[in-house]
Amino acid sequence: MLQITSLPATVKQAAHALRESQSKLYEIDLIRKNMQGNEVTPVLLVNEDVLYNLPLSSIAEDEANKMLDRLDRLAKSNGLELLRASSPFEAADVVAAWS
Repeated sequence: MLQITSLPATVKQAAHALRESQSKLYEIDLIRKNMQGNEVTPVLLVNEDVLYNLPLSSIAEDEANKMLDRLDRLAKSNGLELLRASSPFEAADVVAAWS
């Protein structure tokens, strides 16, 4: 089971991006509970494109890194595999390899 989220490119996007990613984590948790013991490999893929391919203000970069750190901690505490991709193309390759 794979969910994909992206890091925010601006400070204004940060709160929305965090809510969206938390919603995806909730969906993973809900599906796992409904699988009633069936083996499921929950994976969250984070598109880190903004850290590598966009000019960011230092504040926006801090927000993106904070979100990445938070997602990493949430993934560990919820038993999820966290995959990271530095571009949409790399994300596509990760999805193809994962499936």
